[in-house]
Amino acid sequence: MGIIYEQGLGVEQNYIKAAEYYTDGIENGDLTSYYCLGLLYKQGLGVEQDYAKAAELAPEDPAAQFNLSKAYEKTKDYDKAIPAYKKYMELAKKEDDTNELFKLGRVYYNAANATQTDSLKRIGFIKEGDAIYAKVDDEMVKSGEPTYLGIFWRSRINQLVDRRHPNEVAAGYMKETIKRLQNVECSSYRASPRLFTVT
Repeated sequence: MGIIYEQGLGVEQNYIKAAEYYTDGIENGDLTSYYCLGLLYKQGLGVEQDYAKAAELAPEDPAAQFNLSKAYEKTKDYDKAIPAYKKYMELAKKEDDTNELFKLGRVYYNAANATQTDSLKRIGFIKEGDAIYAKVDDEMVKSGEPTYLGIFWRSRINQLVDRRHPNEVAAGYMKETIKRLQNVECSSYRASPRLFTVT
């Protein structure tokens, strides 16, 4: 019955009634009702939008996991955002997708850069993020395209080890970034001749 009200099949479309019928379906063990109610929570149709509830009800829906990750990121709960993003990538079969790996690296970067992250966790986030950016860089280099993003973000994330002082690792990656940028045709991405200096 929930689908009838959700889609307005022979009745006036009513998301609130659809949610009620899906809830009844869940209580009676209907597996489809879990997924359908999860979608209503994801979109905020007939119920208050709740990404955590959507992911709980539809744990195999990649979009629910993606939205959950983004919601956790907004609240700076990176310990939950990272696993949700990884689950999204797994469900969407994008574990090896360079763009998605890059985005996962950004979640690690944001986690390491968050002021509330303690120093021990920061180092863990930096190591994980650096490993992801290394994979991104390797894949982009293998593709034969002129690239600098992976190596650039390796520099950025490693700079978070000590934000006040440049370090050898970050400086090395930045020098490689600048070297690669010399071959990029787009003038807005040409490197400055000034190199990262280590003191």
